[in-house]
Amino acid sequence: MSEQGYRPQDDLDIGEVVSTTLKLATSNFAHYFLLCILLLGIPTFVFNAFVFSDRFYAFGIFSSLGSALIYSIFSLVLQASITHSAVEELNLKKVTVKGSVSAAISYLLPLIFLSILMGLGVGIGFILLIVPGVFLSIIWVACVPALISERIGVFEAFGRSVRLTEGQRWRILALVLIVLVIGTIVNFVLGLLTSSIFYTASYSPSLMIILMEAIGGVITAMAGSIGSAVLYTRLRQIKDGVDVSQISKVFE
Repeated sequence: MSEQGYRPQDDLDIGEVVSTTLKLATSNFAHYFLLCILLLGIPTFVFNAFVFSDRFYAFGIFSSLGSALIYSIFSLVLQASITHSAVEELNLKKVTVKGSVSAAISYLLPLIFLSILMGLGVGIGFILLIVPGVFLSIIWVACVPALISERIGVFEAFGRSVRLTEGQRWRILALVLIVLVIGTIVNFVLGLLTSSIFYTASYSPSLMIILMEAIGGVITAMAGSIGSAVLYTRLRQIKDGVDVSQISKVFE
């Protein structure tokens, strides 16, 4: 993929971010899909199967906390793996599942700390008023890619994301809404497909329903994570005037 699409300009081009995300996802679909299956699809399938089993209720609250923790860790590793892969691909470099996952795991502890702080901040913002929660979600949208790609600390990542998103936040909000709408439509279609094929009582969910939920999670996670990496890369080009090759050097 060439870098012709990334031209210096003052404003974020939403269409460019979306099209680049789609190009990355389709040009190396097998790589990203395998990452999502290994790090999200299988864990989601196992998690849902466990939730609907008798063993889940036997362990009470410990089941919920343990499952949520494991699921969150896998999700973080997935996002970091895709961030690594997307930046490398934008620089026309070959990516491997092993290399991407290894790079992600090396940042696991700071990613966990970062996600906890982000979750607390955004969560409190939504509890108090919806607007603060949305605002924090937007200004912190580049935290994870910044942490990984620039090898900075957790608190530095927050400040870096705030600076990168400055002047582009309305466009980022529009982009996030587009992604949410697409994700909702995908999950809705999968839900309709599942319902049309299998009819089951509410107390006995079928294997197909669990499988479809896992597939829906894989699709939305893949698009969202690639999009986040592309957005971060584009924001750096706008703010710092750097090219993709400079960003990707962190992984060498």
